[in-house]
Amino acid sequence: MEKAASALLALRSAYHLACIQGPDIGLVLPLPCEIGREGTGLAAALLSRRHASVRMRGSKVVLKDLGSSNGTCVRWGPFMRTLPANRNHTLMPGSRILAGSDVFVVRARPASLTRNRGRKSRPSFLFFLPFVSLSVLFFSRILSSFPHTFPFLFVLGFALVTFLVFLVVFVVRHQRRERDPAGLALHLAMLAAASGHSAHLPQQHSLRLPLPPGAVRRKVDAGSPESPRAIACIGPEGTRMADGIAASLIARLGGAVLRLPDGRRLLFGHERVRIDIIDTSSAHHCPADLPVTKDDLPCFRIGIAATIEQAPEWGEVILHARSVSLTAAWWDQFAAEDPAQNLPDCLDLAALLEAEQPCAEDGRRGLGVAIGKNTQGVVRIDLVRDGPHALIAGSTGSGKSEALLTWLKALCSVYSPEELTLILIDYKGGAAFAPLIHVPHVEAVFTDLSPEGTARAIRGLLALVRAREREFAKLKIPDYVTRCSLHLHTQPPPPRILVVVDEFASLIDTHPPAVEAMNKICAQGRSLGIHLIAATQRPAGAIPASMRQNLDLRIALRCVTESDSVDLIGTPDAARLERVPGRAIIPGTGVFQFALSSRWVVPDWPVKATSLPWAPHFPTAIALEDLRQVACSSAECSAAGGTPIALVDGIEEGAHRALMWQDGQILIRTDPDEAELAARTARSLGAAIALSRAMPLHCLHDVHELSVSAADQAEDFLVACELACQRQAQVLVIPDLVEIRRLLSAVYGPLRGDELLAEQIRTAQACACVIVAAWPGGGSGESLGGGQALLSSAKTILSRSSDPFETIGARTSHTRALARIPGGTPGDACRPTSPHHWWIRDPHGDSRLACLPHLDPQAFKTPDEAIRSWTEAKDSERKALLATSTEAVILFGSSWRRLDPEEGDSWLIIGDRDNLAQRALNTSIRGRGLPTPQMRTLPATSWIQAVSDEDSQLLIFHPSTDVIRAFAHAPIPLPPMLQHRCEDPHRGLARWHGCWFRAGIVTAQTAR
Repeated sequence: MEKAASALLALRSAYHLACIQGPDIGLVLPLPCEIGREGTGLAAALLSRRHASVRMRGSKVVLKDLGSSNGTCVRWGPFMRTLPANRNHTLMPGSRILAGSDVFVVRARPASLTRNRGRKSRPSFLFFLPFVSLSVLFFSRILSSFPHTFPFLFVLGFALVTFLVFLVVFVVRHQRRERDPAGLALHLAMLAAASGHSAHLPQQHSLRLPLPPGAVRRKVDAGSPESPRAIACIGPEGTRMADGIAASLIARLGGAVLRLPDGRRLLFGHERVRIDIIDTSSAHHCPADLPVTKDDLPCFRIGIAATIEQAPEWGEVILHARSVSLTAAWWDQFAAEDPAQNLPDCLDLAALLEAEQPCAEDGRRGLGVAIGKNTQGVVRIDLVRDGPHALIAGSTGSGKSEALLTWLKALCSVYSPEELTLILIDYKGGAAFAPLIHVPHVEAVFTDLSPEGTARAIRGLLALVRAREREFAKLKIPDYVTRCSLHLHTQPPPPRILVVVDEFASLIDTHPPAVEAMNKICAQGRSLGIHLIAATQRPAGAIPASMRQNLDLRIALRCVTESDSVDLIGTPDAARLERVPGRAIIPGTGVFQFALSSRWVVPDWPVKATSLPWAPHFPTAIALEDLRQVACSSAECSAAGGTPIALVDGIEEGAHRALMWQDGQILIRTDPDEAELAARTARSLGAAIALSRAMPLHCLHDVHELSVSAADQAEDFLVACELACQRQAQVLVIPDLVEIRRLLSAVYGPLRGDELLAEQIRTAQACACVIVAAWPGGGSGESLGGGQALLSSAKTILSRSSDPFETIGARTSHTRALARIPGGTPGDACRPTSPHHWWIRDPHGDSRLACLPHLDPQAFKTPDEAIRSWTEAKDSERKALLATSTEAVILFGSSWRRLDPEEGDSWLIIGDRDNLAQRALNTSIRGRGLPTPQMRTLPATSWIQAVSDEDSQLLIFHPSTDVIRAFAHAPIPLPPMLQHRCEDPHRGLARWHGCWFRAGIVTAQTAR
């Protein structure tokens, strides 16, 4: 006889088969299993070698007849059905299977295996008789009160019959629980698994044990642990009766050391009691062979003899055995080693696939492959039928990534690229899926080394789901299987898509929006032909509850704690697995060993002709001409009109589009370390708009130019804004808005600086001036102050910060921030890798990736009234002064042009200690042939005389704070932009024909 099934494995299975009738009564078979005489130890003569198979499909039990000779029947209550060969039939717990002369029942693993250990005296069921008597008297009293007694007699009879039926059912079920060999087998398996644990012996005067089923309906007194009694079983069934008595005794004592007649020694629970089964009729039996385990242990002896003549003389109780119902392989299911211990530590996937028969099923209907072996043979997983989604979990070193790789390689060996497409996401370095990068099935591989690509892939998965929904709705079909059955020559069925995520917890922590995409795949993937395999170390906390309900296929490798195992597969068995990489458990399949794929070779599949319509290539850089072609080819962009300024990633729509600028201000936001890139991008965007709209372009001087003072920078900015408001509309580029605010605050004071900045921006906007401003430092919490007016009105916002649009104002408070990489530096989390890539806010508040063209603003003509810095003006005039005999020259205005006095002007000069201004004016007038004008000079302290003089042209050099304050409130007020103190003694103010200008004197000596 071959080794019987291990009862220990039945404790590890959610369901098992218990033989309750037939030659094999008492055997328990863990699921999955095969019923038959081959490899199971079943002895029923009417069974075929391979009679039927019982397996788990998710949480359901499925039975299939394997073409047996005598057939297989299923009974549920009063209904019975004969199963056709090779057809699956779903069973309910409690269903009975009739196979040969055996009857099996489907049972769930009991929640408790505690059995009644007995008491000193068990009350008889006669204690119910007083209740019956009281019921009769009660109803008789009621009947005597009514003349018409027939209805009440009927009620009384019905009540009594119901009560008696309940009593009989209770007694029968109680005895069945006590005498059920299959339930007793599970209890002994539990004790065998707990061998060596301490336990207390029951304090009983007498152990009255029920005899095995089929024997005489009475109990046998086995004595007590203090005074055990010897029992002799006589008759042809003496061996079965002795086995049953020993099993009941072990269950009642909570454990014992059992010695069988063939010399085997079994340990159940503790070693405080010894039970010996001795075959006295054997010719090899010798009383001296009585086993001894420990000194002074209580010993229960059970003798076996065919006749009374062979009965042992030491037997105190003689029992005659007649037709005892207990399997002959009773002790084999405890004595057999755990089959999981005999699994190989190493399997070769290539050899496993070669031994398997080719799969005749189309991959578009199923994804079944062989991945390993268990004690019953090859283990196959069909993701479509067993899933449609899977969860793999295991601790570090359990072989999780290798098992995942084996599964994927097996799928790529069986199914073609036209049937299956893989999208792989590896968030633990990217090495796990490296062997699959060049496999034709693989659409893309994303890793934590490129979070930008992964974030884009997540959006693409949502787009892919929506695309298939639209396709199926257009064809008016319900699911993927129906789509494959349609024979459309122009549109072949699309492949199944398998999304595989290694280290799912890390992906969710890095990209919280991934939860939405994975939830949508889990909820709708089955009907769309999109499947998910998620691998993680600990599912608790990493897998949302909304996903767990759709991850039907669970594969558990070795777990660190029992709680992790229970959370994954409902039992703690995964925490007890051997430390063998690839050793795993599937509920319903049991313990198995994953194959290794080190010798696997990529099959010679043809390269897939087309890619998935979900992730169009996004360029790292784009030229302005190419961007214009995209805008012209898009009907939507052409209808909207405007200026194309960027290429927007259209992964959700399946095609990219041009971002068309029509009006409004543009704000460019970066982290502080990318201030130079922000300034360059602002100039490029300003140049593109100026070129398209034929508008003048003015780029403010770079605030990082050290040769220019802070006062000059602040003054240049305000002058440029003033000119933009006074003249025609133009494009004004602010390379660094934060630094401009700092300069204004340093020159004019914090409050006045913010007021000036806000006022100039609002005025420029009212005059149709286009402002393109860069805001470096936006991600570090740098306030804009007066620039908030620009932020609140900007229609186009570009960002490269770690949280692109989360902190830029109330209008974007509903946007979702892109997550950071744990441990990364600020700004590196979601910053695009290409300098041409930026995040742009779409109308729905989400961030889109955009590619901007870079243009050189120097290629465009600068307006005639350009704004020059004081340093640039001095340098240009210095050369002219050195080449001529001119002693000095006066510069004024926004572009620092030369001051040419007109005939008839009278001049009042204040603060010119060296009379340079007077000599410069005289030189200029003589050069033009004009008469000498009227000039007056006053010292700096005499400025009060000039406040009320409105007729003279005024020159003030190196004005004090009092002078600036006085002229700010004069009849012709000084503009706010000029109300600051300048430290240069040759710089000052000029009032010419009723307008104020900035002024300065340049001499050949000072220019050097």
